[in-house]
Amino acid sequence: MMATSYFTILSNEWYQYQQGLYDAEEFEPRLVRWKRQLGEPGIRRVWAGAQYQYSQSFRDEIDRLIQEIDSEN
Repeated sequence: MMATSYFTILSNEWYQYQQGLYDAEEFEPRLVRWKRQLGEPGIRRVWAGAQYQYSQSFRDEIDRLIQEIDSEN
């Protein structure tokens, strides 16, 4: 449940960024943190089961980050 709440927080941050409330310089460190968290197998399992609850643009961004992580390993 906490991990699902975590994705809700990230989704809200993503939405705010898309609406221009964060500029790229301010948002980039968040993406670094997101990638670090998405490297955790438990977080990935939660994402696999919960991703349908979020907007397509957010799902695309999380999936992009996961692909980056996988390609770096």
